[in-house]
Parts: sequence; C-alpha cells; structure tokens
Amino acid sequence: MPGRIIGVAVDGSGQSQNALNWFIDNLYREGDSVVLIHVAEFNLSVGVLPNVDAISKLVKEQEEKVSTFTGGLTEMLKKKGIPGKVVRESGKPGEAIIAVAKRENVSSLVMGTRGLGTFKRTLLGSVSDFVLHNSHIPVTIVPSS
Repeated sequence: MPGRIIGVAVDGSGQSQNALNWFIDNLYREGDSVVLIHVAEFNLSVGVLPNVDAISKLVKEQEEKVSTFTGGLTEMLKKKGIPGKVVRESGKPGEAIIAVAKRENVSSLVMGTRGLGTFKRTLLGSVSDFVLHNSHIPVTIVPSS
C-alpha cells in the first residue's frame, strides 16, 4: 500500500519551521512523502510611478531569496531521508496552498499559525484560517511554540 502524501506550507517564518518540525517528529511515517508548499506573494505598492529597472531588480532579488530558501528545504529533506519535493507557487497564499494540495493529491495539510488575536485575525485575515475553512482535506494547524 503506498504511503500518504502530506503537504506542509512553508514560508521561511519560525511558525512554518515549527510546523515542519512537528510534521517530521509527529506525523511522518516511513513510506510517506511530503510536498513542501511555498507561495510567493508579490505586493508592489505604487505610490509614485514605478521604475521598471527598480522593479526588475526587486523581483530578481526576491527570486534569489526564494531559490536559496527552497534549495535549503530540498537539501534538508535529502539529509533526513524524507521523500518529497518543494513546490513553488505565486498568488494569494491560502488559495495557492489549496490549489497545490489538489494538484499534488495531498491527503492532509500541516501549517503554522502566527497566533494573531481575534481582532487582528478579523482585521488582517489569516492564511491558516482560510485554508482550514476552505480545504477539501484535513488540515493540522501547529500553534506557535
């Protein structure tokens, strides 16, 4: 019987690292594989007409950071002997996480939370709240430690 495919949302924050560690320590079983989902959300606020060269430089710098981050994740999986891959996506994080989970046939998702209070979560929104309420599969939310 083939193992499960577990999705873990990662963004470089301490909360997502905590969720990844929790997955490895508590949920991972031999035969499972993992899809690490990284969503880049590019927000370019335009107060003054943008300089194309400046935007290109910003995008290139962001791409280099993401490549370094996801490359490190791939190496970590290899070192730990966990089969899996990193999927990079762009867009609204909650929607993109759910889309990747569907496309990759993920059986459950693991993600961290920023631990926002009710007021801030209502005001700012929460990726984990969105995924929890819109996902087609079980979602494990790992609280901040």
